[in-house]
Amino acid sequence: MPEKKRTTSVISLGLGGPTIWTRLIQFGVVFVFFGGMIGAFCYAILNGENSKSEGSEMVTRDASSNFSVFWTQYSDSGECINIVQPNKTKSKESDEPPDDTPGKKFPSYWYQDDEEQRLIYRTDPTHVAYVYKAHTFWTVINDAEVASDCTKDNNLNYTGFIERMGLYKMHNRHSEIRQLARNTKVFVYDGEPPSKPLRSDSDLPLFIRAYADYETGVLRGFDTFFGINTTSGIFHTQCWFDEMKSNKPSAAAWGTLPSICENL
Repeated sequence: MPEKKRTTSVISLGLGGPTIWTRLIQFGVVFVFFGGMIGAFCYAILNGENSKSEGSEMVTRDASSNFSVFWTQYSDSGECINIVQPNKTKSKESDEPPDDTPGKKFPSYWYQDDEEQRLIYRTDPTHVAYVYKAHTFWTVINDAEVASDCTKDNNLNYTGFIERMGLYKMHNRHSEIRQLARNTKVFVYDGEPPSKPLRSDSDLPLFIRAYADYETGVLRGFDTFFGINTTSGIFHTQCWFDEMKSNKPSAAAWGTLPSICENL
């Protein structure tokens, strides 16, 4: 009987075709490529959403013709100065130098949430006002800004506080854009003098001028003129907020009311 020949099947992995390792490397490269594309796509979407969210918090307005202080805005670092009336009672023969110094500058801040009708503002070196929808707390502070006393004024609410500052109604009597010494472009507005002082021991202002930022429309600063016949000797107060932003203040700002005010 003739012997049957055995046939053997051989899978050829010749040099002319791709090897298994080559295929694996190719799949790996493709996986990394598509993974990178998907990651970049997701990053672009998330980044765009974050940018949109942040942009929605920063609101700008045109303050060229209709400016109002009733606006949500804040500044952590402001500066005010009380300018005193020069002493004109000394005789020419007096050896003492004339008292014509403008007064000391003091730090200030402005946290305003118009939607909730609340405001925190350092009005002078020794007082901070915590203004709410229906009342105002006045705190007395030292140089370290530690409150030593607190009084509650139930007759001074959020709207009334701004009115007594002379910033309730603003009039555009200066159509031009002004470049101030602080290298800031502003629109200039005049306020209406109030009928009552801000505090019972405060002087009554006679003229108020406010400055609205040219680009964002926020309150950049204001001048308050009291005249020469004042009990405090201050005839002009100027406040400026270089870093005023049209954002909501941090929630932490509203937790700064001193504990001595809580039970009033």
